[in-house]
Amino acid sequence: MTMLVVLVVLVAKMYPLPEKIFFMQPITNENGIRYYDKLPGTARLAGINDFFDGTGWKFGKYYLLESHDGRRFFIRRLHRLNNKDTLKMFIGAGRVYVARNDNC
Repeated sequence: MTMLVVLVVLVAKMYPLPEKIFFMQPITNENGIRYYDKLPGTARLAGINDFFDGTGWKFGKYYLLESHDGRRFFIRRLHRLNNKDTLKMFIGAGRVYVARNDNC
């Protein structure tokens, strides 16, 4: 149990909350889904290297996923259950963003 707590604390220190890396307070809808209604100025288009460092996936990393109509940018976090092929497809379509200053 203590190993899990230590792991959670380490991941939390490695990957700060989205409002700390995008410097904007997100909106939360009635279902608890967090998003931005405009792209934060600190965001940039993501590439696959933002999520994969050659040895493994950067689990815990926050990113923004643009909605189909371009009106919302949903806050997402990379985890083991993500469909990596779908993420690659969205990156290829230019719909995934990361923070400019996020070196994780």
